[in-house]
Amino acid sequence: MLKINEIDIVVASREFEFRLEDGSTETYSVRVGMPYERDDGFDWCCPYELGTASSRRLRCAFGIDSIQALELAMKIIKVEIEIWERYRLDENTLKT
Repeated sequence: MLKINEIDIVVASREFEFRLEDGSTETYSVRVGMPYERDDGFDWCCPYELGTASSRRLRCAFGIDSIQALELAMKIIKVEIEIWERYRLDENTLKT
C-alpha cells in the first residue's frame, strides 16, 4: 500500500464553513496535489487531503494517466464531503 506523507505541489484548494447543530462553525479544507506517475510505470497518483482542525486525511486516487487520477480524486472528494456533511451536520448548512 502506498503511504503518502505530504502533498508536494498543491494545484487546487478550498475551504468550506459548516454550521454545527449548536450554532458553532467548523472549517473543512480540501487540498488537491499535482498528479504524478508512480515508480511502477503503470499508474498515476493524485494526492488529496481532506480535513478539519481536529482531523486530517491524506489519500491518493489512482488512474491510468494523470487526467484519470485527477478526475477520480475529485469524485472521491465530492462523496467524502457529502458523507461528512450527512453524518456530522444539519442539512443545508454549507456556506461557501
